[in-house]
Amino acid sequence: MIRPSDIPGTVIDLANARVLDPYGLVVVACAAMAAVEAGAGPLTFIPPRLSNTSNYLSRMNLPAFLAEYCRLDSRLPARRSGQVDPTCLCEIRRFTPDDDRQELADLLAARLHGVAAGDVIIVLLASLWELIDNTLFHAHTSGSVVAAQVYDRHSDRARVDLAIGDVGIGIRASLQNSPTRYDAPDDSPAIELALRENVSATGDPARGVGLTAVWRDIRVLRGTTLVRSGTAACVIHPKAPPSHSRGRGSIPGTVVALSIPCHQRQTPAPRV
Repeated sequence: MIRPSDIPGTVIDLANARVLDPYGLVVVACAAMAAVEAGAGPLTFIPPRLSNTSNYLSRMNLPAFLAEYCRLDSRLPARRSGQVDPTCLCEIRRFTPDDDRQELADLLAARLHGVAAGDVIIVLLASLWELIDNTLFHAHTSGSVVAAQVYDRHSDRARVDLAIGDVGIGIRASLQNSPTRYDAPDDSPAIELALRENVSATGDPARGVGLTAVWRDIRVLRGTTLVRSGTAACVIHPKAPPSHSRGRGSIPGTVVALSIPCHQRQTPAPRV
């Protein structure tokens, strides 16, 4: 996505992108914001060649986001006035400590009403609040980026995807800067540490339950949690061991993506 180029500065190249989702949207937005904040020269955005992909980015409000926060003309088609995507739960948006999280929660709850089971909505909103808190408390940044969408909403395979990311210091630096000074030689073991209960960048063993509670609740709902930071990623599946991988490049900060089936056969155990 971000590639070397004869064009000066930073190039975000989506020319060959075929399918994007909330996770991909948040990664693109965070990469653009990080380049601007780092002062890495001019920022160039190359839109997808496929019109369907470009139209999706427009419906999810990426052009307006890039214009407002990155002063960038994405050359994506403008979203038509009054255009509403019924699959969109939350167009990509910046969330800061001054923003009203209850307004965001109410928006998601209203758009999921009649689409997802009540326990799915409860867990999704609780997870969103926890991830926002993590960003504001640990990332050393001014805010986060959020996007959400529902897929196959009229079928038994309906699912909701939510992603939240930041352009902060990342999981590894956060843990290494903690009073405990956790030993994480690279990003992959840092993510593994962060997913354990009672591991916290505060150094307080009474904390460090939030991210653990998120992935456990999502797994009980037969959902998947993806955590990506720096050069590494971890996916926690509902019925398989976590899988670790390394990306082709590094991303700024941390991105967490949740994917949950809308229709459930069981209810997650309440958090203690």
